[in-house]
Amino acid sequence: MRQIVVSAVLIFATVLQAAPLDAAKEPALREELLARVKTDQDARTKLIEAGSPPPKELIEALKKVDDTNRAWLKGVVEKHGWPGKALVGTDGAHAAWLLVQHSDADLPFQKKCLGLLETAVKAGEATGTDLAYLTDRVLAAEGKKQRYGTQLEQKDGKLVPKPVEDQEKLDVRRKELGLMPMAEYVAFAERMYKLKPAIPIRKPEFEAVVSKVLPAKEGEKDVLATVFVKGRDAGIPVTKTTAIHKQMGKLVPAAELSDIKDGVKVSVWITNGKAEAVLIFP
Repeated sequence: MRQIVVSAVLIFATVLQAAPLDAAKEPALREELLARVKTDQDARTKLIEAGSPPPKELIEALKKVDDTNRAWLKGVVEKHGWPGKALVGTDGAHAAWLLVQHSDADLPFQKKCLGLLETAVKAGEATGTDLAYLTDRVLAAEGKKQRYGTQLEQKDGKLVPKPVEDQEKLDVRRKELGLMPMAEYVAFAERMYKLKPAIPIRKPEFEAVVSKVLPAKEGEKDVLATVFVKGRDAGIPVTKTTAIHKQMGKLVPAAELSDIKDGVKVSVWITNGKAEAVLIFP
């Protein structure tokens, strides 16, 4: 099992929003926070682009960035408390959260900042979204169930949330803090990390030869195309989250929608009326 560790990859919780310079009591501190976040994100982008496993030197470079940022931020928190919107602007406050989110090497510091962030959110000085991510980060680090499902891991080629409390009400809690529904979040994360879900372990619903592939109609949300096969009247929607693979000897590398063509034999796994996975045979 390969985990998606957010300390080693990009954070996509929210987009840094530019705030007017005069909105921050400490504009120089705001600029420093934004500059450090850029360094943080540049290091993580390189790690993602390098593929898996990433080169040792990139991992060491990222660790150095995180260590440097954490030491600096500790001084900021010691002097100012939590750097909220009034002090450093909306984007500066969000930047401070991201640096704490990436301070996994110092859990006590993350927990301290979590308490400060909770107070800041109540005072309107920080966002509920940032609070959700740091809450889950700390809970997961302590081996506890997370509350909002923000921390993901990869199992069987798919991203899934680490254990979550009261799963049935997860989307309700997410909505309360401005987070997108869990299914959309996972799909977004898989696109971002360029992951291809694995072929399910269970037997496919059917094997057949493709008779035609029709592109999605306008208004068909998340559907890329509808595949028809011989001996089956109904088409099977292929979506953005469908795992598409090719059988090549003992290997089943990822494939593209364009590889599903008239006349090719496929195995299809279906969930909720849509293709969960398609395996193409040579």
